[in-house]
Amino acid sequence: LRAAVWRDGAEAAADRLVLGAAAGRGQADALDANLAAVDGWEAPAFPLKAADLIAAGYERGPRLGETMRRLEDDWIASDFTLDREALLSRA
Repeated sequence: LRAAVWRDGAEAAADRLVLGAAAGRGQADALDANLAAVDGWEAPAFPLKAADLIAAGYERGPRLGETMRRLEDDWIASDFTLDREALLSRA
């Protein structure tokens, strides 16, 4: 759920939950709890900037963008717990 909120926003994530429950997908009995979780979670800011990678030696261009996307995916997979230093070490 948090990944959906991060990528698409709370309103879109909540809409998908409701539509999925109405269509018989997902667990309708968990809908209220899931909606509360979506509504009650504030997405953190991604702790890394492209400038951080440039300072570490990356050049502007497609490779920089690909690396930023990969690191963002790692951060989301960690449930948003990786900090700037941990992400830089993965770069």
